[in-house]
Amino acid sequence: ILAPHPDDEAIACAGVIQQALKAGAKLRIVYLTNGDHNEFAFIVYEKRIIIRQGEFIYLGQVRQEESIAAMKFLGVPENDLVFLGYPDYGTFNIFTQYWQTKKPFRDRLTRISSVPYKNNFSYGSAYYGENILGDLTKQIIDFKPDKIFVSHPADVNVDHKSLYLFLQVALSDLEGQISRPEVYPYLVHCVGWPKPRYYHPELELYPPDKFIGSQINWLRLNLSFEELDKKYQSILFYKSQTQSSAF
Repeated sequence: ILAPHPDDEAIACAGVIQQALKAGAKLRIVYLTNGDHNEFAFIVYEKRIIIRQGEFIYLGQVRQEESIAAMKFLGVPENDLVFLGYPDYGTFNIFTQYWQTKKPFRDRLTRISSVPYKNNFSYGSAYYGENILGDLTKQIIDFKPDKIFVSHPADVNVDHKSLYLFLQVALSDLEGQISRPEVYPYLVHCVGWPKPRYYHPELELYPPDKFIGSQINWLRLNLSFEELDKKYQSILFYKSQTQSSAF
């Protein structure tokens, strides 16, 4: 499972995770960023203005710890979680502009140009497209997945778009070296969707109206009441995000 930010794996794939574990499948979750760019959510959570470099890094560590706790609740051990730590809200710029450039991308909030999280897989890697692609490719070669769940390219969040694009490049480069996995894109962010807001387990979830009649094929994963409730409970571990969101 490829997650642009800590919490995307729970929002989009908590049902998949539960059913995969019940079936005895091996599972790995790879996080592209630590989600350290959500200033509004952290102002609500911390109840103070966040402006210093170290504070943004601290907030990224908070979100990482939330993911570790949430996934443990679902039954995924920390050893099966890989945090890359690339810049939240910066990876699309890296994908489109920072390949073989003299200087790496520089985050406007943290004002740094390499992964700052010492316990992350990509610690110290400069913000270049080659480095993100290389680290993602290493994870695929090491794990050899037969199914990959990844953020949808139609998602309005730029990190969600870029993770899908990096994956497609990685799979293209690996053509002939590994068995090509099935790719299942998931949608998290779309303007005006879903409605009504807040938690409504009694309602059916349909694709956004803008995609009805398109060439996108939508799949449905039915969850039991227990699986649905456990998914909801796993999302609530992300207190830094849910206090300012529709949960």
